Amino acid sequence: QGKFDIIIFYSVFPHIQHKQKCIKKAASLLAAGGKLAICHSESREKINSVHQMTGFPVSHDLLPSAKEVANFMKQAGFEILHCIDNDDLYVVIGSLSN
Repeated sequence: QGKFDIIIFYSVFPHIQHKQKCIKKAASLLAAGGKLAICHSESREKINSVHQMTGFPVSHDLLPSAKEVANFMKQAGFEILHCIDNDDLYVVIGSLSN
């Protein structure tokens, strides 16, 4: 079975219910050295605020801190390449250990 070189979650990660399980699944689909990128072009605070104000069904679809997501990635065998969680954007990128 073929493996992917990169998997990108762009502006979708808050909507994934089982985030740690999802990261482990992504790791299983990547080739050695493959990369996983979880990105948003807005800050975590803004994304979470919009979701909470919108109400059902997205009010509980929150983006965890980049540090928490990086820890999930480390547990799944990733080396963290970038971890940015600031007022402008949110990016966590890891490379799967060989």
